[in-house]
Amino acid sequence: MTPPTVETIRRAMADNRGMPNGEARNAHAESIVDQADALGDQPTVTEALITLIEAYEYSAESHKLLVPFARLLRRYDTAPEHYDDEDVSGLFWYFKWATGGMLDNPDVPLAAVEHWLAEMRRRYTQAGYGMHAVLKEEWWIADHVGDTARAGRAFTEWRSTERDRMSDCLACDHNAVGEHLSHRSDAEALEAWRPVLEGDLRCAEEPHRILADSLLPLTRLGRVEEARANHLRGYRMVRGDDSLATSVAMHIEFCALTGNEARALEILAEHRRHIDGIRNAGSRRRFLEGVAVLLGRLTDSGRGDVAVPGPGDEDWTAARLRDVVLADLEELWRRFDARNGSDSVSGAGRARLAVPPFAEPLPLGVTTATPATMPVTAAAPPVTAEPPARAEDLPALIAEATALTEAESPDARDAWLRIDRLATGAGVPLEPLAEAAAISARGRDLVLTDLDTALALWRRAAELYTDNGRPDMATIRETWILTAQALHDEPVLADVDELLRSVRRSHETGTTPGRVLAIVLVSRALLEVTAATHDSSPERLTETLHRLAEWQAELPGGEDDRPSIRRHLELMFMRAQVLHLLGDAEELHRTGLAAWELAVRIEDGSEQVRAAALIVGRVFAESGAEEAIRIASTALAADTRHEHPHQVAELHLASAQIRMSLAEWDPALSHARDAGDRYERVGNDAAAAFSRHLVGVAYLEKDRPAEAATVLESVLPELDASEPEAAFNARNALCRALLELEEPQAAAEVAAVAAAACKDDPEPSRYAHFASMAAEALLAAGETEAAAAAAGEAARAWRQAGHLPNVAKLGRLHAGAATDEATASRELLAVVEELTTALVDPEQPSENLTILHRERGLTYREAAHVLWRRLDEDESTDLDGRGEVLRRSREAYRDFEAAGDVVTLRWLDADLVWQLAEAGDAAGAAAHAASALDRWGTESGVEDVRARLEFARDAVAGTGADA
Repeated sequence: MTPPTVETIRRAMADNRGMPNGEARNAHAESIVDQADALGDQPTVTEALITLIEAYEYSAESHKLLVPFARLLRRYDTAPEHYDDEDVSGLFWYFKWATGGMLDNPDVPLAAVEHWLAEMRRRYTQAGYGMHAVLKEEWWIADHVGDTARAGRAFTEWRSTERDRMSDCLACDHNAVGEHLSHRSDAEALEAWRPVLEGDLRCAEEPHRILADSLLPLTRLGRVEEARANHLRGYRMVRGDDSLATSVAMHIEFCALTGNEARALEILAEHRRHIDGIRNAGSRRRFLEGVAVLLGRLTDSGRGDVAVPGPGDEDWTAARLRDVVLADLEELWRRFDARNGSDSVSGAGRARLAVPPFAEPLPLGVTTATPATMPVTAAAPPVTAEPPARAEDLPALIAEATALTEAESPDARDAWLRIDRLATGAGVPLEPLAEAAAISARGRDLVLTDLDTALALWRRAAELYTDNGRPDMATIRETWILTAQALHDEPVLADVDELLRSVRRSHETGTTPGRVLAIVLVSRALLEVTAATHDSSPERLTETLHRLAEWQAELPGGEDDRPSIRRHLELMFMRAQVLHLLGDAEELHRTGLAAWELAVRIEDGSEQVRAAALIVGRVFAESGAEEAIRIASTALAADTRHEHPHQVAELHLASAQIRMSLAEWDPALSHARDAGDRYERVGNDAAAAFSRHLVGVAYLEKDRPAEAATVLESVLPELDASEPEAAFNARNALCRALLELEEPQAAAEVAAVAAAACKDDPEPSRYAHFASMAAEALLAAGETEAAAAAAGEAARAWRQAGHLPNVAKLGRLHAGAATDEATASRELLAVVEELTTALVDPEQPSENLTILHRERGLTYREAAHVLWRRLDEDESTDLDGRGEVLRRSREAYRDFEAAGDVVTLRWLDADLVWQLAEAGDAAGAAAHAASALDRWGTESGVEDVRARLEFARDAVAGTGADA
């Protein structure tokens, strides 16, 4: 093995600074110190120790920096000549890190921590630094041990002391101010964090930490949109960074308390190594507290057997892992409390674990890989809390519910369910008719989950009604029983038909009310449509349409009878279902419009939702966005019962798409998010993912690429499986978002996946598009060889697609990845030839000429710049080369004139001034400058162009600064 040298060690230190934070970087830094010690060059040892301290600080092993820091300080005291000014400044800076590291290690006595603080104060004073950083450390210590009086004094002194070179950056100081204020007021803390949250201040760790700190305060204050955005944006920043494990835990805690346990589990799975891998006791404690909140939420809500990510890459049950985590926390709390002489740490930790979840779930708009045993918690429709009732309220409640029943109000069932709960809870028996109504409502509530119990309740209700003089109500219960049995494939259809015949006869004699006949007719129609749907043959479906028309004609009731109109609507919606299966779009739309008019007439929001879902798409196509939005908005606003969640989701999705067509991104985002959450609740994962990919697109259009990327990444697995077209759209948006986030390597990977998926697509433009994006991303990532290959492939695909402007763009990109000027010029001029051939083609459509001229102009200009840069780098006075630069620019100028591209012409004028002079034509340069200033100099809004021209003119004339 080659012995280390100063140069090889310094290269290793530079490499270390570019490594990701974590154990690998730490181990590499430790080896550098060993090499420096072996070499024996003392300044190099100093630099190696600094490298190790910095690696430790930005990892989950920050407690380890105490040893190299103590050594660095001791060496400074004994041999300061081995330290340059930068080393000395770093040494004093690391005092702050050392104090924090001691505080996070409960095995370091508090007296030792105070000693180091005093030492920091003494040395800062001797070195001429102020007390700003020292007072902040004092506040930090006092706050940690729960000495509120001292913490308050130190905080006040710190904030009133002048900043100096040893002060933390402003972003970090705002973090600390917010943390101090958060003890008394969420609003005050958020105000302190505002400059960081709004992007005015940032550093290596901010806004990462403050975004996490702000999540629960924002949610408590009802600022849920900001909380959601800070999670989507902030988690990307802390994901995978060992030094920010505490912030990761805050995201886990936030998700657990806002009804997003599945999302919290995904985050935990990505950081499961931290459960038993964090060596810093303070960071470990804070991380495990966040995990314990999640595990407590699962266990306390009856999901203790859910599989969760545990240590050792194994899945544990939530209950088992919770026991282990709590035991670890108890031991950590004990150690910190013993060291601190207070219960400040354990008290804060127990309070954190005792926080209840928020009453209203907060949908995040992301798709999660939800474990099978994890029920998805999504935002429920708003529920009006019923006022507390007492047993003595029963008579009034029964009277109200009875009136609702007689009026056939949709609210009757909820009224009877409330009575049933109250009577059962109070142990109060109901009189027979009230009992029959109450248990009927309970049966309807159970029919989808416990059919046998529901049937038994309805049979008992039918007996009570029969025995108490209400055979009509008994018949309705019998209808429910037979319908439910038939829908569960029991052979009772003949019994239903016999019941219908019997009711018809008794209705004709006046012994059975019309509403009973109507209910039986609607139930029979439901069974008919169900059977026809299963059969699905056109003949059977057509026959069903005829039967529906006959039953609808038979329905009793007047035109102004709301219950009767609702039953007509039921049959109309059944008719729409059959028409959809038959593919009769015209008749389906007519039926939907008729249903909409009826639903609006009776002011029934639930029925308006069903009707609007049938017609809104066609209305948008035929009558425009305004009318479609009016219908969807009217229905959604009127719907208070939320009986048809799938149709509500459809309306939100349609509204999102319509708003996006108008570039109305805020309402589009809101509707798309609502659609995704509602589809998820009804189990339609494909539609949920489709809706959420629109959320990502809307975020991107709102210039919020971090949120966009988070959402789009989450939906791709489901879209790949169920919505391949949407998956391409999502990857396109994700690539754009990642490029805006300056994550070109990730963007290139996404584009490559998309390109591979559509390489055999008969339409080559899609493949060409993603190959182009991959080339652009690879070039941004500095991978010029791969970028050149991707650009060449994309250009071939665009050529196959017959899209010459994009061929030109890719040609320029390909040339930009070339390693020498000759290759780049050759490739660019080849593109020029191709564009020239197209321009002189007599069959070229005239509308293409402007675009082709502009593309040739851009390519000529790039060819001029490539050669110009090479000549300048070589400090060449070759007039032939300078003349070729000028020729290319003049050709570009002519093309931009032909294309009418005034903006580019203005900038090219300044280039021409320089190039004329460098080609030996000083008079021509001066004349061109004067002409250009005449042309553009008086226009408003072109100050930069004018200044550039004046600078070029003066420099060329020898009166200005050097070029």
